Amino acid sequence: MGSSRPWCSARDAPGRAGRDPGRRGAVRALPRGRGAAPGRGRADVAGRRGHVPGAVGAADAYARALLAAAGGRPRRVGVLMDRDVAAYSAVLGTLRAGAAVVPMNTSFPVERTRHQVRTAGLEAVVVDRRGAGLLPALADVLTGVAVVEAPLGAGPSLPPVRVRPDDVAYVMFTSGSTGRPKGVPISHRSASHYLGVVRARYGFLGPHDVFSQFHDLTFDSAVLDLFGAWQTGGRLVRVDTPALMNLPAFVARHGITVWYSPPSTIARARRLGGLPEGSLPSLRLSLFCGEPLLHSAAQEWQAAAPHSRVDNLYGPTEATVNCSAQTWRPGLLDRCVHGVVPIGTMHEGHTTTLLVQGRPDPRAREGELCLAGVQVFPGYLDPRDDADRFVVHEGERYYRTGDVVRRLDDGSFAYVGRVDNQVNVGGARIELAEVEEAVRTCPGVADAAAVAVDDHLVAFYSGAEQPPAVLRAEVGARLPQFMVPRDFVFLESLPLNANGKVDRRALGAAAAGRPGSRLPHRPDARRRVAAPRPDEAGAWTTT
Repeated sequence: MGSSRPWCSARDAPGRAGRDPGRRGAVRALPRGRGAAPGRGRADVAGRRGHVPGAVGAADAYARALLAAAGGRPRRVGVLMDRDVAAYSAVLGTLRAGAAVVPMNTSFPVERTRHQVRTAGLEAVVVDRRGAGLLPALADVLTGVAVVEAPLGAGPSLPPVRVRPDDVAYVMFTSGSTGRPKGVPISHRSASHYLGVVRARYGFLGPHDVFSQFHDLTFDSAVLDLFGAWQTGGRLVRVDTPALMNLPAFVARHGITVWYSPPSTIARARRLGGLPEGSLPSLRLSLFCGEPLLHSAAQEWQAAAPHSRVDNLYGPTEATVNCSAQTWRPGLLDRCVHGVVPIGTMHEGHTTTLLVQGRPDPRAREGELCLAGVQVFPGYLDPRDDADRFVVHEGERYYRTGDVVRRLDDGSFAYVGRVDNQVNVGGARIELAEVEEAVRTCPGVADAAAVAVDDHLVAFYSGAEQPPAVLRAEVGARLPQFMVPRDFVFLESLPLNANGKVDRRALGAAAAGRPGSRLPHRPDARRRVAAPRPDEAGAWTTT
């Protein structure tokens, strides 16, 4: 297979989605676009402004440093840095050095980082000040690994090292059922195809677009954040939690036009600062991915962003960020299952089958979604993690997503729930998503999550605190008694994990009363936790 250049630029990418990037190769990742000025950038943090080296110049400096420190092209490079301009440049510089990026989080437990270093087989690591502080604890797994310290200034232009389409572009680690994070390698071919689909679907126009950067770099949704902006010459604005305390003001101040976050952000923004109708007029595209998007939440966001298209994106990390999309509209309500917006149709270049009672059935109406196609990864870094994750049908190898879907009349899919979100209580099989939707319909309830503990269900909810007897009666009017939670726990907000999703493990541990699993649910307990002040909301902006 001929060599090629890494990832995509708006100038060089295939003209339409679905074209096999292996024919021309994955292409160059440069923050270009009409009117773009890649040599300079701007940083704005908590109201303080200053100029920083532009993404390309700084990236080339990282690429040169990596090539020198590793004595040639490194195979995989860890980026152990806080989420800021330097980390963005290190990601791009790693790719321009021809290496695979392995994002790591400086706030994650050291043992998790040690596992990532070992499993990924790093040959180099880029660290900032916080990352450097972790090096002594990682010394035994970093033996022989080159270390590059940030920040670096802009350097001379460096042509990107040529790579093949099937070379690994990045590795993400996802939670594993064994309790051991699983390494997911994504190729340049898959990443290029995905970015081509994004470009064809949304038609980003160029440097006037301003992208939110909400996701941690260890979450694969950051791929769209960064490269959506870079391939068009647009600007990138880092969004931190304090920004949600007055999201309309934050979006207006930075002129954000493209918003991308987990759906739970909608409820958080409403709770912290409010989302009045028409308060997000600059948005022209709003994308939500990572967890089910409730119809009610999509409707609320659309009212706040009247000029925006609102899309529900779906896809596991193993299928390169997302592999299907559904544009929200009011008439979708009758197509929703458990109040969740459908996940839509698969991106071009993919085939599906549904797994029913352990057997693939492409004509089934409901079952576990299995995927094959250009964006689907070949297997985990540790082959042991492949066990039971793939199924072969008519000579094609399909990845089992673990998500139960329902095929709609037009060929698109509705999300039903997780295979592992179906529990057995008292001999009865219960879909937790159905229980959660029943709790959400209760007066005063904003959001809900249910877990099974021993022989009963526990429902956690936010909004306005209600007497448990009232909630039990309301839910009992909608569900059979064996599906009604025994306990109802009020929280000011549902806990979220590092990726901004509802932390179901934390809820399960709290419901089971495990040591250290405290979830304060009374308002006075919540008030003891200091909240960030609105004037602390800041952002990094890169051009």
